Amino acid sequence: MRDERGVYNDIWGVGVARTAILAAGRRLEQKGVLSNHELVLDASHAELLGLLRGESPVTDEILQERRSWRLNKNIDEVPEILGMPPVDPPPLDWLP
Repeated sequence: MRDERGVYNDIWGVGVARTAILAAGRRLEQKGVLSNHELVLDASHAELLGLLRGESPVTDEILQERRSWRLNKNIDEVPEILGMPPVDPPPLDWLP
């Protein structure tokens, strides 16, 4: 069940959220706030809310830089470890 949860639950939610975010981006593009509606995909939640409220917390240029960075990275530039470095396993004498 756990393996199927992603397919039957999570993926649908991500798709619905992405559709809503892109719809917001189209509205921002129509208003002239953004040059490309897909730039909203590179905004944080707070930035997107600010853009929709007319507060302009982030500029079109910053979002274009983020989009370019995201689209032009390759697998060789991914860090080997995300987060804290792994620690050694506990000593074997701790086991019963």
